[in-house]
This record gives sequence, structure tokens and C-alpha cells, in this order.
Amino acid sequence: MGEVKCSACEKAVNERHLITCHFCSRAYHYLCIPQPSSVCFVCETPIHIDFTKFNSPVPITCGSKLYIAALNSKVFFSADEIIESISGHDLDEDRFKKRGFQFPVLCEEEAGLGMRVPDASFGIDDVVQYCGEEFRVDAIDVYQQIDVSMTLGEFQHYFRTKDLPGRSDKVYNVISLEFSQTKLTEVVHPPRIVTDLSWASTVWPENPDEPIIVNPRVARYCLMSARGSFTDFHIDFGGTSVWYHLLWGEKHFFLIEPTEKNVQLYEHWLKLPTRHSTFFGDLVDRCYRCVFTPGQTVFLPAGWIHAVYTPKDSLVFGGNFLHYYNAAMSVKVFELEQRVKTPDKYMYPQFQLTCFYAAKSLVDQISNDRHAKRHLSPYHIECINVFSECLDRWFRDDHNEHLRRALRASVDPINVKKLLTSLNKVLHHKKTKSHKTKSHTLHSESGAQQPNLTIRIPVVPEVDSDFNSSHLNQRPRAAPKKMSPKVPLTLTLKTTDARAADSSETSDSSFTLRLPVPSDAVDYDAKQTEDPWHDLVQSPDDQSTGANGKRKMERTGEPSLTKRIKISGDNAEAVSVSQSPNKSPQKSANEPKKPKKGMATAKQRLSKILGISNRSGRFF
Repeated sequence: MGEVKCSACEKAVNERHLITCHFCSRAYHYLCIPQPSSVCFVCETPIHIDFTKFNSPVPITCGSKLYIAALNSKVFFSADEIIESISGHDLDEDRFKKRGFQFPVLCEEEAGLGMRVPDASFGIDDVVQYCGEEFRVDAIDVYQQIDVSMTLGEFQHYFRTKDLPGRSDKVYNVISLEFSQTKLTEVVHPPRIVTDLSWASTVWPENPDEPIIVNPRVARYCLMSARGSFTDFHIDFGGTSVWYHLLWGEKHFFLIEPTEKNVQLYEHWLKLPTRHSTFFGDLVDRCYRCVFTPGQTVFLPAGWIHAVYTPKDSLVFGGNFLHYYNAAMSVKVFELEQRVKTPDKYMYPQFQLTCFYAAKSLVDQISNDRHAKRHLSPYHIECINVFSECLDRWFRDDHNEHLRRALRASVDPINVKKLLTSLNKVLHHKKTKSHKTKSHTLHSESGAQQPNLTIRIPVVPEVDSDFNSSHLNQRPRAAPKKMSPKVPLTLTLKTTDARAADSSETSDSSFTLRLPVPSDAVDYDAKQTEDPWHDLVQSPDDQSTGANGKRKMERTGEPSLTKRIKISGDNAEAVSVSQSPNKSPQKSANEPKKPKKGMATAKQRLSKILGISNRSGRFF
């Protein structure tokens, strides 16, 4: 194939890379046609471009005219599915506490945002006036996707002359002009929600002028983009959230939600040698397109993958900020940047140190306010979980000597061990506490308490019919200290007045006590006239057993056995079981008193005096 000249650029190119007007037969190079559907420069006849027929030996690179043309021919999902449009008055920290910050937020007007920006007449010349012509910036060469260092004066000259005939075909995009140390701060101030949430403004020490510690200055950026600029897919450094106010121009955002799958694909895409010719939006399930117009302000959450195309010259004020409402994603992005070996100049400055300050500030806030621990949002709990895991790992990393040195050199030094202990205490407080065995007191409706009812049950050798010996081996328990099998157990029950029989309220409170059963003859001492527990404690076998049987069982000295006693009712107030060592069962009134060991009875003393032998027993 021969070579012909393009009617637009008048350069000789291969014929297979030309587009022909069907009306006047003029030929154009496909790179000279900015849109998929354009018009002939001479006869203005519409020309439709089919990009699939071009088999260029050079891959279509990011930011090129062909790349942008192919981008504009794609169909994307509507961003209305993910972006919430609200008033600036409703955007405060309470909203984030209740709903979090997981999806983009759009404010149509700046009213209520607490933000200060100039009017739309503010231009590139004004930016240069406030910052100075010698202020150096890094501009992106869009076609080559490389950084070019230049002064603001040089960029101003480029912007003024870029549309003149015979000028260079370069497209420059300035997106890293941080102006917090310039006079531009007099006319531009971030939204109120940014200054309220940003760790850079809320948790850093008051005096950050130490040489080793530099306060991150990332909340104030000026972005100046020439028509045709394109920023490829990226996540803002350190997983920061972004505020973005479009003063004039137009911006097209291509948004991808940072799901687990999408973040993994993004990391894989970053490692591809051909990533500059691979459109990342084609690798995911859903890519959204959103068009921003002048006067709008958008807030992007942490971790959102996005690309930006500029169809018109634009001026934007924006910035980045870290906060408590998506710290897990921020840490995740930071560690992703470390894995792919992102250069330090493209990472959030002092990210790890900022996280230490944020953790300390959160712990101090909880310690100073005893109610703050109760009102922690789920996002704060998630943040504490993340800090308790990553801070210790970062601090122990052998390659983090600069971090340990910065923590020691801080105006307010941080005791890392104490900080981690405090974080774990907060997490422990939020978990469900283990319930200890306690006595439960149930009061009647009147609140009155009745006298105690004491039941003493001596040892019994018989085994009840429902006794199950397997219970003896279920839970091994410590043996009692030298306890005799004759020692009884005392069951103390506190009762209250029974409810009226016609009461509509019913109670099914019942519980089963497993007690060592001392005897089948039961003595009870009740101060009440009517004993509601009498039928529950005494069984028919117990009632038929006499006092002689009781003494006989005491002499046998057999070990106590286990028997189930079920106590049910509405008025049980407290139940406690206590052992009563060194107490013998009460004797009946008719039983003769036994002499103490070693003392003779009156009969024995009289026999000795009279000299009568007691062996025959005939005298008496």
C-alpha cells in the first residue's frame, strides 16, 4: 500500500490508517479525528469511524486520541445507581456515624458545605498570581503518560498558546499542585466535613515542626487540566477519601466499586506490562460513568478505583483526607501499594505514623469520656480492630526504623505497648461478658420479702428410683475438705407472698436442684404458718420413716447420694446451698441424753459405790 497525506495534519501515513469522507473523498488519519462520529473538515459531512478495522502495529496507549475515541464509544453503567445526591447542610459527621461512607456523595451546590472557593471568573492566571510563577509543579504528558517538571509560569504560557496554529500537539495535566503553603489558601478552604474528619488536622501534634516529622499536607490541591486530558485508573494514595469541586470545565469520572474481587483485579492489572494499553474497566463486571459540571462537589470514599477524562479545559479544587469511617480500606490500599512497590512520592506521607496518632487520639477520647465507649459506632470498632492488628506488626517490622524513630521524636511520644493494651481493652469491653453464677432475687409485685425457710436433710443410704449414676462422672469436682458423710447440707430458700389465685399473670419459673440427700426423714423449720414447700420436700417414703430409722442410718455412716428435687413456683426469691460442718441432726425431745465420751453414768457410779458387779445386771 502507498502512502497519502492526511487532509488534517498533512503528514504522510499508511493508507490503511486513513479514513475517507464518502462525499468529497478526502482522507484523514484516524488519530486526527477526536470522536467516533465526527465531520469532514472541508465539506462537514458526518464521518463514522469503525475502530475495529485498524490493526496498528503499535498498541493503543492510554491517553492517545484513538484511546479517547474508543473510550467515548463505550457504553457504561449510569452512576445514578451508586451516587447519592444530598444537600451540603446534611453532610456532617452524624451522617457518617449512622450510614458510614461507602458510596460517593454529590452536592449540587456549595451552600451548607462550609467551603470557601472563588467564583467561576477565577482562572489559571489567578492561580499563578497567588502561588508565584517560579512555583514548580509536575505536569503529566497525557499522550506519553509521564511526568514533566515545569514552573507555573511555563504552564501558564502553555495554557495560553496551546490552541494557536502550529503549536505542539502536547496535552498537559497538572493534578499535584498542593497549595497549603501559598497565598491561595486565602481564597480556597476545604469543606467543613473534611477538616472535621481529617486525621491530618485532628490527631497530629500541635507542633509538627520537627525535622523528622512532617504534617501531611494533602487536603488542598489545585488541578488544571487541558482539553483531552486523561488520568488512568487509580486509587488515591493511602486509600484516602477525596473531595472534588469543579470550578469550571467538565469532568467525566469512570468509577469502579472497591469490592474484594475488583481490588484483586486492580492489583493484578497494576503488574501487567501492557496495562497502559489495557482498559481496566473492561476487566470488571460494572464500571460507572458520571459527568460532573461546574459548581458541583463530589466526595469519593476510600478505595474507589476511578479514571478521569477532561473533554473541556477545567479548573478543580480538591484534596484528600483519612478518617475513622473507612480505616480498614485505607490500610488495605496502603499495604497494596507496598506490595506493588509504589514510589514514595506517590504515597500518602507518613501514613503509618498518622495511624498511630489516630489510634492514640481515639483511645484518649474514650478514656476521657466514660460515655464515649458506649456510643462508639460500628465503624470505630472496625477501626480499632484494624489498628490492634496492624500497628503492632508495623512497629516490629525490621524495615520500619524510621517509624520507631519518629514515634520517639514526636512532641507527644507514644507508648506503643500501652496503646495496644488500651485498644484490646476497648475491644474486650464491646464483647459479651461471660456471666458468672450468681443468686437471682425475684421480688413480688408488692416488693415485700418473707422470712427464710430452712430445710435440713440428713444422710440417707437408699438410692432414689430416678437416680442416674452417670451424673457422678460428668464433671469432676474438687473433693470437700475432710467432710464426713454424716455432715448435712443446708438449703436456704427465700420466699414471697403467693399471687392471688385469680390473677391473670402466670409464672412458669421452675428450676431443678441436684442436692446430696442426707436422709429420707426430713426435718424442716419454717417460720410461716403454712409451709408451701412441705409437699415438695417430703416424699411419702420420708413421712413413713421414724426416728429409730433415722438414728440407724446415722450409725451406718454410708456416703451421701444424689437425688433430684424439683422446686417450682412464682415466688422463689433466692436459692443458696451451704454446707454446715460439725453439726449433727436435731434429736427428738423423748430421746435420752448420751453422756460424753469417758464419763460414767449414774448407774455405773452407784454400782461401784455398792461394790456390786454390773456384769450380771440383776441388781437393777
